[in-house]
Amino acid sequence: MTAIAKSGQVSISTSVPPTNCQLSGLYAGEALVAGDACFIKTSDNKVYKSLGLGLSAPDAPALTTATSGGTVADGMYGVRITYVNANGESVASEAAHITTKGASADQSTLTVASPAAAGSGGNAATKYKVYMTPKNGGPYKLQNSTGTNIGTGFTLTAPPVTNTATAPTSNTTGAVSSVVDGFTPSDVPSGEVVTLMWDVNFRYGASLSPGSFAYLDDTTAGALNDAPTALGTVPIGRVIDATRIRVRKSY
Repeated sequence: MTAIAKSGQVSISTSVPPTNCQLSGLYAGEALVAGDACFIKTSDNKVYKSLGLGLSAPDAPALTTATSGGTVADGMYGVRITYVNANGESVASEAAHITTKGASADQSTLTVASPAAAGSGGNAATKYKVYMTPKNGGPYKLQNSTGTNIGTGFTLTAPPVTNTATAPTSNTTGAVSSVVDGFTPSDVPSGEVVTLMWDVNFRYGASLSPGSFAYLDDTTAGALNDAPTALGTVPIGRVIDATRIRVRKSY
């Protein structure tokens, strides 16, 4: 499985692109580069680079505790976190553990540091969710139902709730961004008008393998891969000669 490298300036090679295979009047939600596979984000109707992979689980969280200021019971707690973006929620991180002990019994707080920023454009993580065990072990249950903004720590001041959801077992953060609504034939700055095209030929690379399929890449947003990826399972292009790819939608 290898990403298909762009060679020089990508450009459309179909002399007269059919009007029923292009969509104009849209605006770029981020900077786009010629040949990028793109999707239209429904929440703002802007165009972003598609990506064949949702957000990976965050690293195990950093935990701290204070000996006063709350009513968290003395004991050990396990914590896992997930990323949340406009599309959905990632699977959970590895667990981190911490033991609390208040200056007076059961008077602690427990703070979960924000995970690092992840993703970009319409795929970027905007929040994270915290899943925690009861004192001294048990199932991991959701503690912040609406999520906490990336960059802001979450502090628990009362004993963890135990009647909420468990962490998801499947990753839904790429459900929208893995769609391909078309390709941009030129570089477009963020906020500028963009036209998406499909069922057309692009001068794309060099030494390509005629007849092979192209799929949405899972590492670089907007890029192509020569094999199916985690969420880029549908062919969105076919190599027609050593330099050109015929591109299409993912649906």
